[in-house]
Amino acid sequence: LDLTLAQPSTASEIERRALQTTFEALLAALDPGARAATDFRLEFRDMPGLGPNAVALPGGTVVVTDALLRQF
Repeated sequence: LDLTLAQPSTASEIERRALQTTFEALLAALDPGARAATDFRLEFRDMPGLGPNAVALPGGTVVVTDALLRQF
């Protein structure tokens, strides 16, 4: 994604932190074994033209567009 569609996020730390807190609460609700078996990460990217969206990648990475973040 970073080589083709995505650009570095332009969202503020405050915007990112709000969603990161929610993401961490969701992870805390998972079974500890499932949580330990996967490296869950939340990444933020600016993807012009894609609009509000998120992509879950294999391995536990979730990429959230700035457009979606700003609707949170």
